[in-house]
Amino acid sequence: MDEIKDKYRREWEALEKEETALAQEKKKLSDEWVSIEKQQQHYEKDRAAFEKQVAAKLEFLSPDTVVHFNIGGKLFKSTVSVWARDRFSILAQLCTTQPKLGTDGRGHYFLIATGSSSSLFTPSCATRLCPRASTRSAICTTKPRSIASRSFATPLRRT
Repeated sequence: MDEIKDKYRREWEALEKEETALAQEKKKLSDEWVSIEKQQQHYEKDRAAFEKQVAAKLEFLSPDTVVHFNIGGKLFKSTVSVWARDRFSILAQLCTTQPKLGTDGRGHYFLIATGSSSSLFTPSCATRLCPRASTRSAICTTKPRSIASRSFATPLRRT
């Protein structure tokens, strides 16, 4: 009989230890959740402040306004809603009320495209999909090559 009592006592003690461990784990998870909620509140405040700054600096044209691009002689046109999907892209900046680049006589934004950047950039315009991040970084890091830059590379000689 004592053996049975000892057996149940040990099982009871083991259950109490597990219950204590579960209570501690529950408290730990609760504390972590409170911390996550506080971080979420900070994030929402920071995000709201960021969105205010963006709204103050980026005022886009109407989403159904058609914008024309001449990229290396190829013409592309689409609406602001398409070009401004990535609102921090170069094309999206040209769809704002105060773009940093003027249009030509026909109302097209003219962009010079080198061979390597054109091969990355032009398909994105044709498919009306934003380039992937890896493609965008390749476009941004491509060094421009033009006739003017080659002519300045050679020193001028006096005759």
